[in-house]
Amino acid sequence: MTFTRENTTGYTDAQLDEINAKWATIVETLGLECETEEYDETYGRFCSAVCRYDYMTESGIDWVAVFVRMDVAVDLRGQ
Repeated sequence: MTFTRENTTGYTDAQLDEINAKWATIVETLGLECETEEYDETYGRFCSAVCRYDYMTESGIDWVAVFVRMDVAVDLRGQ
């Protein structure tokens, strides 16, 4: 899944490229496979995070670290 002008508003092409690169890094880091429940849930969290932050002022966020920590937190709560 990618963010495009058709499905995302308020971002420049360069910002969309950066958002898509961040998502690709998360997918690779977490070893997510398309069309799985884990992929869909993580994509949903990523979309929510993108919507919550003003990407213009929050571009320094380490999105991968945010999602890795979230997954670790979920694992710890489940034990």
